[in-house]
Amino acid sequence: MAFVIQSLILFFTFAHLGLAAVTGEDDRLSFAELEKRNPSTLAKATATQLSRRYLKLDSELASYPSGKLQNQCPGEKFANEPTLGGCSGFLIAENILVAAGHCKDYRAGGCEDDAWLFNHFAPAKAGKHIFKTKDVFYCKKILDFKHDGEGDYVIMELDRKVPNITPLEMDIKNQGQKGDPVAILGYPLGRSFTYTPGGRILSKDKNFLRVDSDAFKNNSGSALFNIRTGKVEGILTNARRGMGQNPLDGCQLAKSYKENMVLVNRLKRIEYLQNNYQFNNKNKEALFKNLCDQKTTLIVKYRNKKENDWITLSKTLEPNEELRISDNKNDSFYLHAFNQSNSIIKGKDFWGFADTTRTNEYGFKSSKGSTYLLGCSALLE
Repeated sequence: MAFVIQSLILFFTFAHLGLAAVTGEDDRLSFAELEKRNPSTLAKATATQLSRRYLKLDSELASYPSGKLQNQCPGEKFANEPTLGGCSGFLIAENILVAAGHCKDYRAGGCEDDAWLFNHFAPAKAGKHIFKTKDVFYCKKILDFKHDGEGDYVIMELDRKVPNITPLEMDIKNQGQKGDPVAILGYPLGRSFTYTPGGRILSKDKNFLRVDSDAFKNNSGSALFNIRTGKVEGILTNARRGMGQNPLDGCQLAKSYKENMVLVNRLKRIEYLQNNYQFNNKNKEALFKNLCDQKTTLIVKYRNKKENDWITLSKTLEPNEELRISDNKNDSFYLHAFNQSNSIIKGKDFWGFADTTRTNEYGFKSSKGSTYLLGCSALLE
């Protein structure tokens, strides 16, 4: 009987402890997090490069000439699939696309011939491929570019936002580690979107990651997705693997290595991303406190980190009430405050506040994220 009681005690003890047990890292994922890592979701944030000069457009449908892989060996994967497009690219914001710098000579800062096709999931059709005009986007402006021994990337602004997609989340905290499992998201050999898992991070230095993964021509610009963290580590720029010649009959076949070396440009080393996405920086919080003895209305205009767009926030603060903002991208604000007595912030006139006329707009812009005290005659930092 005593043995049975002891066994029951042990059973319930370990059953209770089991509810809180974590082996190694806590790898549990919510449904929302799982959905973000779904390859179908990731694919929607990628695009293949087209040349604007060959596009034929009308109001709803577009067409583009397709090609064919030449002299493929019998049995080669995707050998009979028509090809379409050049390099690969991916979104980090609704209208910001990242690709490899060598995909085109962007040195002059122009990108007038660049077009990018989203939602290219089905194989291209021989001769001429038909797709929706609304899925074609154009390069509007080059934001950052590098193509030398220290970097190979281009960051561009598209002509409009890409609707109904979730941009890929970047590893801004440098969480990627040696041995992490990775996948390539891109358009190898000019075919439709291809998800290529099975890779791993081999090493990393100041500017590049070295990865063991399958990669081919036109994978340049692809996103390297870290399966463990659910974030993008970098931009695929170069690879040893590709198509080679069969010495027996000269046909083209995929080269095979025991360990393939793929070079990936680390996102954290790109100046534009460092300046605009605060890599490895803790969130800087701004605190606004009303020191007046009456209600004070504060209007704050700032650029939001997540949406990369301007937000205008209006709030009436009770005496001694505080307002905290932690999602400001640039740590700069346009401020306007007033109470029953008068406008309590004076400064440079500027345009942009909601529900105010230009003549009543007064702004104060700070380059710091810290504590702001709203006094009844001035704003003090």
